[in-house]
Amino acid sequence: MIGEPVGVFDDLWVRQHAAFSFRAQGAITSMSVEVWTPPEADPFVLTVRLGHEPEVTTTAPGGHVAVLQYPLYAAPFSEFTVELIAACERQLDAPDQRHAAYKIRRIGLY
Repeated sequence: MIGEPVGVFDDLWVRQHAAFSFRAQGAITSMSVEVWTPPEADPFVLTVRLGHEPEVTTTAPGGHVAVLQYPLYAAPFSEFTVELIAACERQLDAPDQRHAAYKIRRIGLY
């Protein structure tokens, strides 16, 4: 990863709109995103945007850990930014005043 992600808190809660920048070490053809979704987000909807590529949207049941798969094409040694856009976010449980959509557990590039 290049730099700090946008829209991600230190404890890995993620805002409705987040962005991650990467430098490909080799050719990349897909990405997986492992997330925990709150029970209120049923179904959980997450869209991936990469530059001028078409957006890809997937869903997962709320209240579970899910691994979402996306096609993603990056040439070796290229730099690119992936945007993750959730359908909605909510205020976290009191006394936490932050708003977030899900917790990210892992991003894999293949």
